[in-house]
Amino acid sequence: MNIQYIPLDLDIIDDAKMIRVVRKYGMQGFGIYIRIIILLWKKEDDGFRWGLNEEDIEDLYEALRDKSIDRDVMEDILLHHGLFEKDITEGLPGYFYSKSILRRREKMQTKKEILSSAGKKGM
Repeated sequence: MNIQYIPLDLDIIDDAKMIRVVRKYGMQGFGIYIRIIILLWKKEDDGFRWGLNEEDIEDLYEALRDKSIDRDVMEDILLHHGLFEKDITEGLPGYFYSKSILRRREKMQTKKEILSSAGKKGM
């Protein structure tokens, strides 16, 4: 599925975790979060997840395309505010992902299948 848009949860502005990020980093923190979400959506072929090894984190920082962002701020938002899930197997660097992306992706896929099925039936 070639994704051209992403659903954005409007409640994010009232989410306690996001409020803490914005309180700490201002709207730049919110922007970093949104940019990471967009980058995760673009990782469909990788299961909407991003690696946590040093090289992957550097690639994520580069993908933000804004050198005014402090890398430590990005890592803090990514790893310490509970906005993303981490899957780490002992001895491996693991990866991070967003449960909300996986839920929304599943809903999109279900809707696509329903519409496709209805179209095949001539509805």
